[in-house]
Amino acid sequence: MAAFWLLHPLRSHSLNAFHHSHSAPEPALGPDPTFGYPRPQLQRTHWVNLNGRWRFAYDDLRRFTQPSHVGRWAHGIVVPYPPDSQASGIADTGFHAASWYEREFDAASLQPDRPGRRVILHFGAVDYAARVWVNGSLAVTHEGGHTPFFADITDLLGEGAQHTVTVAVFDDPHDLNQPRGKQDSKREPHAIWYPRTTGIWRTVWLECVAPTHIDQLRRTPYVDGFAFDLEVRLAGLVPDAEAQASAEPVWLDVELRHGTRLPAHDR
Repeated sequence: MAAFWLLHPLRSHSLNAFHHSHSAPEPALGPDPTFGYPRPQLQRTHWVNLNGRWRFAYDDLRRFTQPSHVGRWAHGIVVPYPPDSQASGIADTGFHAASWYEREFDAASLQPDRPGRRVILHFGAVDYAARVWVNGSLAVTHEGGHTPFFADITDLLGEGAQHTVTVAVFDDPHDLNQPRGKQDSKREPHAIWYPRTTGIWRTVWLECVAPTHIDQLRRTPYVDGFAFDLEVRLAGLVPDAEAQASAEPVWLDVELRHGTRLPAHDR
């Protein structure tokens, strides 16, 4: 059995480089919110799960545009359960067009101080539109309630191990032009419609990656030939021409294992 690969061009993410803390009620933890690594096919050693207790506030009038505008965090919430659910500790099924989340995190365990290492902040899904700040600087914006997104936040971390992530969520329940699937626009679900889901509803996590790293895999089997194509998409910062000339080449080491057997190994 043979393994082949195709390399896609590297892509880079250029991000801009506030610490804000208020007490909030601690929600009772129901079901375990931590789960396991959310992407098992690309699991990395150094990662931190950010599920659990976050500060939370509604912004029904959409008065806030920056993390510093949130003067009072009225609630605590258990991420990744949406505030509409009982597991979140809030269980508010009312209409709320905007909401805010915030928590601190410690990046020391990720070993980001290793040369060239990058720290990536992942969101499994946020319904519907999101803006994310790290230490008061905007890291990423995203629209789409069911798709994952991420940001390279390395340049926003600065000195020290403790950092703050803030998320603003915009999800107007009365906007019928907004993709909603079968989420009900009424307060109580009726007929074929489901209860609404607002805000963070899938795992949030950090991971540490090399300057050039694997971002995505795609396997195409060829049964007749007992082979498959392995397409590897790389991500990271693209060096300029001078740096490329002196940089070490990027190698892919591919092993196909079946129990203790090694049917294929290529580089």
